[in-house]
Formats: sequence, C-alpha cells, structure tokens
Amino acid sequence: MRQLLHFALWIGLVAVFAAPLAATNPIALQLQLQQPEPPIVTRVAEPRVTPAPLVVQSPGTVEIEIKIKPTADTEELRITAESGNHYRSSTIWLTGAESQKVHTFEWHGFPAGEYEVVGELIASSGRREVVVRGALRVVE
Repeated sequence: MRQLLHFALWIGLVAVFAAPLAATNPIALQLQLQQPEPPIVTRVAEPRVTPAPLVVQSPGTVEIEIKIKPTADTEELRITAESGNHYRSSTIWLTGAESQKVHTFEWHGFPAGEYEVVGELIASSGRREVVVRGALRVVE
C-alpha cells in the first residue's frame, strides 16, 4: 500500500504534513514556522499539536511530496528519515528563487522502526533556511 507524506516548506508560514492512511482516515501534522530573532539564521518548525506519526507496513513505500518557497539564495532541498538502525536521505540541488516549487521523492523498503523525518531548505552559504520535522512508524 502506498502512503503519502506531504511537506510544505514555506519561510515564515505553516508547514503541513498530511498522511492519508485510507481515503476516510487521514492523519495530519501541522507545524508553525517561527520567525528568528537576529542573529539566528535558521527557522525551525515547532509542533503546534502533538502529532500522530504516519504509519506504514514493512517493507514500507513512502512517497514524499515537498512544496517549497525558495529564496534567491536557496541552493539545496534535503529530506532525511532516520531511526536507530536505518538512515535514508535525498538531496535536490536548486537554482535559487526560480527553482521548481513541488518536488516528489519515493522511498522503498523501509525496515520496521520509528523514524524522524526532516525536510530542510539550505542556502548557498550552508545555512539552513527552513527546517520541518515529522514522524514515520513502519510496522511489521
């Protein structure tokens, strides 16, 4: 069964993870991005609600759709999923503000475990412009 995890990385706006488990039972995790005070340069998403993780059957296939609002300095989009025993990462190189706004990743074969899923927009200086976090649970 294919599961969907949606990220929206909007600087200063709301990031939403949506995980339809069945057509009638979606789970949503909503995160609010905080505006930093200088000299902090990273906008880190903090949960507004206690979310339920996306749950998939092992070996899981997860499709991740990420919507971004890049800046002129945005160079990289990185998505990672990490548990105690498994790590998965994908990176897309961007072309600043003209970059495509929607990106899709499909990951196959997740072993059972609890994963932290992190989406990041990274500037050409290496500074993280936006960071959002979510959870993924893969069950036997």
